Amino acid sequence: MNRRCLRVVAALPLLLSQLWAAPSYADPATAEALFVEGRSLLEAGRYAEACAKLAESLAQDPASGTAINLALCFEKQDKLASAWAHYRVAASLARRDAKAEREAAAEAKVRELEPRLPRLTITTLQRVPELEVTWGELKLGGAALGSAIPIDAGEHDLIVKAPGYHPLTQLVVVKDGESRRVLLPVLVPLAASPGPTPLARTVASPVRETARSTAMPTSALVLGGTGLALFAVGTYFGVSALSSYGTAGDLCPARHGCTDEALAARAKAGQRAWVANIALGAGLLASGGAVFLWLSNRHEPKASASISVSQQGARLAFGTRF
Repeated sequence: MNRRCLRVVAALPLLLSQLWAAPSYADPATAEALFVEGRSLLEAGRYAEACAKLAESLAQDPASGTAINLALCFEKQDKLASAWAHYRVAASLARRDAKAEREAAAEAKVRELEPRLPRLTITTLQRVPELEVTWGELKLGGAALGSAIPIDAGEHDLIVKAPGYHPLTQLVVVKDGESRRVLLPVLVPLAASPGPTPLARTVASPVRETARSTAMPTSALVLGGTGLALFAVGTYFGVSALSSYGTAGDLCPARHGCTDEALAARAKAGQRAWVANIALGAGLLASGGAVFLWLSNRHEPKASASISVSQQGARLAFGTRF
């Protein structure tokens, strides 16, 4: 077995451990009844039902004959990764029971299917502790990232989770014999509190006047300057986002089967577009607050205003005291 195959086998500990571990309620008689029923369904072409019966029979009593029939059932459904894994289990069980002919037959099927196996390599630019990626009944930890994982052809919803982050789902379509690479989107941290985040800045400017004045108060100047600064930041990140989107479009016009470089450019563009939207919105609110304070200074003796920017958006609060 070559090194690549060894890496692939190492990526399936969950499936293989489930197949080997017999439950506490294991019963050979039940396993035999399920096997006979599963074989009948398999011969009738009712593959989904047959696979369920044979899988339960294998769990009740791990036997090489049951594993081979379950592998064949998956192969009939064009689930090559599942078939390949169960042929390997069948070969191991046959070797345990000294059934050389059955072992050879199972290993021949393993060699036959291996060149046709779809494989999925999951990567991320973000290092997140306790990251988990699941699809179906398979769960992968962060250590599996970057490894070529055998996967059945078709559509798969990858569910990405990590403590302290919003979960996300990404649809992946894999074809027979395809080696697919997927770059996970950047996870968004959960808001620790309603208050401002490290990216946010709060400006509170109380205005205390003893007499009406036509001059612009200091607080209005502060908010106005803040608004201009936020507009500048938003413009910079907006232009940068457009540039990254352009780069991603040049690298991957079709928007599927993209390289890691194209996916990274698209992810970077999304992040910068988010910052641009927040900064421009906050700049607009700050400018509005400055106008309000200037008008309040002309007509009322006391006024106050504050602006808060967080991942949920920007908020401006202002009022007057008589």
